[in-house]
Amino acid sequence: SMVSTESSLRRPVRLETAEGIRSRLRVGEWDFNAHAVEQSQHNVLQLVGFELLRGFSFLPRMQLAAFLEQLERAYVPTNPYHSRIHAADVCSALWYLLSRTEIWVSAGMHNTLQMACMIAALGHDVGHFARNNVFLVASRDALAITYN
Repeated sequence: SMVSTESSLRRPVRLETAEGIRSRLRVGEWDFNAHAVEQSQHNVLQLVGFELLRGFSFLPRMQLAAFLEQLERAYVPTNPYHSRIHAADVCSALWYLLSRTEIWVSAGMHNTLQMACMIAALGHDVGHFARNNVFLVASRDALAITYN
């Protein structure tokens, strides 16, 4: 999936196509490694989100890219698990499961619902502050008092 072009200096440059990036990084496949992609490419949530959502023709690409950048920034950077890396991993796995099992087809899910599922996976832990309900109850946190 490589395309050869020439730069203004007449040296050959190899540009990887979007399909090549998705295939090489295994986005949307069961063996996708979000941590490795984050280390090598950075901005893993934006990359996964764009690769899996760009096929929805009704999403303008510039607005999609801007949205994904804002979404990735909304994750708490100090949260070791409920992070943007975890979200990219969940989204990729959800894509794999829903497309390989053909649930989207058998359930008659319209493409807007498919898109909503992917965005929900990408954003499911935005703002998560790395504490669970047991901790909140034990510490008598206001959230636990309000909702338990």
